Amino acid sequence: MPPPAQFAVRIVSLDYEMREPAVGLDFTETRITGQALRRVPVIRIFGATPCGQKTCLHVHNVFRHFYVPY
Repeated sequence: MPPPAQFAVRIVSLDYEMREPAVGLDFTETRITGQALRRVPVIRIFGATPCGQKTCLHVHNVFRHFYVPY
C-alpha cells in the first residue's frame, strides 16, 4: 500500500518559466561540464487542494524528463 500523500492538488494548468537559479533550491552549475547556469526551468502547477484552496506550486530542479498524467 502506498504511503499517504503529503500534499494533493488537482491540476488545472501547468507551465514553466526560465529563471535565475535560486541559491539552495536550484543547481547553479551543470553536472556534466561544471559551467555556471544562467537560467533554470521552474515548473508552475496551478490547481486546487481537496479542500478547495487554490494553489500555485513552483517545482525546482526538474530537467528534461518530467511526466504528469493530466
